[in-house]
Amino acid sequence: MFKKIKGKALTEWWPKAASVTVTITGTLLAPDGSGAATVCTATALRILGVSLKSIASTDSDFASNTKIPVEVPLDDCEFEADVTGTLTTGMIGELRGLTASGTVVDATNTTNDQVTITGFISATKCRCKINEAYQYADGA
Repeated sequence: MFKKIKGKALTEWWPKAASVTVTITGTLLAPDGSGAATVCTATALRILGVSLKSIASTDSDFASNTKIPVEVPLDDCEFEADVTGTLTTGMIGELRGLTASGTVVDATNTTNDQVTITGFISATKCRCKINEAYQYADGA
């Protein structure tokens, strides 16, 4: 889960991908092929921001493209995030990718530069910046 701990963010309303569950608030979202927000994966090239709403298959609008709130971080924004693998203080300043769920930083993923580690909390929790997301707030 990604939780904002520093900086400013915009709340933007994005159409969600139909029939996609977001199991917890704090999941990273990426645009799908049609521009709708879907769960970010380990290989997503662009990140919209952090979901502010969970989506369950039992929701009345599950199969539609209704809009959901997305926290789009500005460039000074930092998040606290869970980590899989073993985070070390030596990783501060390095780029890391995500797990397939979009909810956890993968300390072993050095291929996909989706977050920048900015602080060490524990071997399983970090401070980070979400790469690319703030470009959406700048209109890119």
